[in-house]
Amino acid sequence: MPDPAANFLPDFDAKLAGAVYDYIRDLVRQGIQAAASEADITPSLEVTNPEVQTWLGKYTGLLANRANETLAEKVRAAISEGLREGESYRAMRPRVLEALGCKRDAAGKIIADKQAKYTADRIAHTESHRAVNMGKDVQMKDFGAVRKVWQANAGACPFCAALDGKTIEIEGAFFRRGDTFTIEDEDGNPQAMKLDYSDTDVPPLHPNCCCVTGYEF
Repeated sequence: MPDPAANFLPDFDAKLAGAVYDYIRDLVRQGIQAAASEADITPSLEVTNPEVQTWLGKYTGLLANRANETLAEKVRAAISEGLREGESYRAMRPRVLEALGCKRDAAGKIIADKQAKYTADRIAHTESHRAVNMGKDVQMKDFGAVRKVWQANAGACPFCAALDGKTIEIEGAFFRRGDTFTIEDEDGNPQAMKLDYSDTDVPPLHPNCCCVTGYEF
């Protein structure tokens, strides 16, 4: 039977596609379930939904394009394994560190410098957060939500804090790829963030962002 991931990533190596697709698919499913739980309604969507499939294809393709294919395969496979084991993103860090080339000492402890540890946390957290939020978004849309609201977490960065409460139509994006988001700092000086990764339909706005999206019906 053909690998179903190939339907969404026809231009990428099947092994890489499978690792990326499984990882993202599992997280989107978590987002769908979270939205249903929040609304106290039985989920009405699955990852086979056409809109979910379209997003999976675009986003997993973006991930593969933005990273070395060999490294991306190892990292996504490591996180996917962590998800299957029920680990939190912090518990996944040793897996990601090993995928990034870090070693273990004789006692089994990961040997890594601060930058490697930060990179591992950032990858696990940011990519997980994006996929879960997207799953929640498509489910809330199917429930009949008409608008979505950016909700910054406590201690958010100045950019996210400036977005807190911003409301847009459910089909819209907070930013499009290539946009520049400019705010003023405490001294009135402009500070700019170039958004060149992808459209920002839902958080995160940046690596390690913890913002979420609220919905209006």
